[in-house]
Amino acid sequence: MNPKEFLLHECENVLATLQDVLRHDYAAGSSKEFYNEFCERLNYLKSLIDPVELTDISALALFANEVSVLSTLVHRIERSHAGEFPWPFTEYLKSLANPLCKEHLVVQDEDEPIIRVYAEGGLFSYQINLENDLSVLNVGRRIFTIVFPRTLRHHVLLHAIFGHEIGHAAWAVPQHKSALKGQVVEPLREAGPLNSTSQAKNWLKQSDAPAAIVELLEAYPDEYSDISPNQLDSWFQEFMCDLFGLVTFGPSFLAAHQTLLLALDPSGCLWGPYHPPYVCRRVMLWRACQHLGWPTFPAGIQDRELRASCEGFVKKYSGEAPGKWEDIFSQEQIAKAVDALRDILTKAGTSCYLMPDDPTLLPLVKMLHGQIPPCGSDLRGSEAPANRSVDFRHILFAGWLVADELSAQATVTGEQSYFLELNKLCEMGLLQQRAIDRYNDHKAGDKH
Repeated sequence: MNPKEFLLHECENVLATLQDVLRHDYAAGSSKEFYNEFCERLNYLKSLIDPVELTDISALALFANEVSVLSTLVHRIERSHAGEFPWPFTEYLKSLANPLCKEHLVVQDEDEPIIRVYAEGGLFSYQINLENDLSVLNVGRRIFTIVFPRTLRHHVLLHAIFGHEIGHAAWAVPQHKSALKGQVVEPLREAGPLNSTSQAKNWLKQSDAPAAIVELLEAYPDEYSDISPNQLDSWFQEFMCDLFGLVTFGPSFLAAHQTLLLALDPSGCLWGPYHPPYVCRRVMLWRACQHLGWPTFPAGIQDRELRASCEGFVKKYSGEAPGKWEDIFSQEQIAKAVDALRDILTKAGTSCYLMPDDPTLLPLVKMLHGQIPPCGSDLRGSEAPANRSVDFRHILFAGWLVADELSAQATVTGEQSYFLELNKLCEMGLLQQRAIDRYNDHKAGDKH
């Protein structure tokens, strides 16, 4: 079998695998769309391979890569079984991400991405990927993948970290990347210690750097004493995505961000080619919270216990005033970047997070204390319950408030299962809220 024959044979293998996996219970509601898009690409690829001469080595190598890309997409579908990810959360996540991942790739108005979800191993698995342009295939609708850590599939409170990943997905769309780069990233780059690579290198070696930074520089001088232009570019994309998460998911992002990143790096001082030190990211978010007015939010809560919970949350996750070394952006820079980001998101059709009032937040917290899934359910026992719409992000915020209360108790008793149980209550609350929203939409449609 020559290389060309093998590639055509592998195209048939890929199609057979796709048909096999789609016979099973794979979710995300887009199997038909995925199948049609996939077959169009595969047929076009076969039409390109057919006339290729065996002596055209470069073309055969290119097409081998494209067959491999399609095979990888099918492999991901095999991992998207409905039981391996929290689909109620995923549906809400799509509502935030979809407007930012739309683009006109074809003449027809079919710019909605095809979304698939799958589980992966490891704590680093949280990702949202919008595929890049394929080099030779016609792309009708891009395939958009949401990746959850398999072991954390029920931990919807931690899934607020996806606000950061939505930023990476938006960055992959040219029209959004241009706006984000010019209006959000540039204000952050225009001044400060990361303004250039030379200044960044000097910043690393400042005498007021945290002890953990100094230890890293002394122990690994070759690995940690330099910052390249590409590294700096990656760092600023991470800063932008952190602001993205804060603006889209609100306080829940703060909590998930701190919980996950400090678990992976307790010192908060490690950095690499793609990620800046966590301590700098935390301070940037602290300044963003100051600009958004979140530290003063608890003062407006009337219920005394809820106000105390909100104050404790802000103190724990927003943090205290920063040290000089990690405070790399001015308040003016952060304000400019956050305001621009909110404007970009609003124009794209993605809603920014707004803090809830007492009548919204207090019932959710009380439901969790009563072991009831938090949502807009009317629990008065009326024959005609007045169920209400509740932003799913308020449910996550309520979950984090109660999680911190229970955490204090768990420290005394040593009981750790509370967090999983609380997450499952919130996951069920998202499911019930989705049912309420769909029912209310149906009723509104009947009236019209």
